[in-house]
Amino acid sequence: MARRSSFSPLVVASILDVLRAGGDVRDASRKAKVSHATIYAWLDRGSAGEAGYAEFREAYSDALAVGIKARHAQLLESLGIKPNTAA
Repeated sequence: MARRSSFSPLVVASILDVLRAGGDVRDASRKAKVSHATIYAWLDRGSAGEAGYAEFREAYSDALAVGIKARHAQLLESLGIKPNTAA
């Protein structure tokens, strides 16, 4: 009997929330209670165009970009530098 997948809307939302807040894949995997290898496997399945996983891969990339911007803003703030908002 095959093991049931932990890929679910709740798990995906948990992963994306952590990434948007500036966390990395290991932080996200701990919060979602899945291994980081599982997340990477889901991303691979998304790259292959598998339904559900392709959408996850796109949302993952978007959330990662938001998180990088958040970390960048936090770093600038910690250095006392006002972020350039003209971009």
